[in-house]
Amino acid sequence: MKPSPSPSLPPLDEIAASVPGDQIPVLVTALMMPLLAEPPVVVANDHGGNGKVPDETLTAEQIGKALDHSTRWVYRSARRLPFVKRVGRSLVCSRRDLEAWREKQKVK
Repeated sequence: MKPSPSPSLPPLDEIAASVPGDQIPVLVTALMMPLLAEPPVVVANDHGGNGKVPDETLTAEQIGKALDHSTRWVYRSARRLPFVKRVGRSLVCSRRDLEAWREKQKVK
């Protein structure tokens, strides 16, 4: 079903046809500025309301700090760390996955 045009505005194709080609970038920029001026609203996913802290992506440096090792160690040990993912030449992981792995490593 096609939406009916607003009675107060001409159809979009008529508006677009009335704008000179060299003015289109200026018009698009003017229309986008209000959207870019405000930060986007981010709703954290707490996985079904279980009260857990929203997840965070960690860099290799942050992984090293969390594990009390150097960034170099993280890169050398990446294949043995199941929570680490390679993105291009970089390494990243989920804080939640790192914490879950640490819990499994504890001696009971």
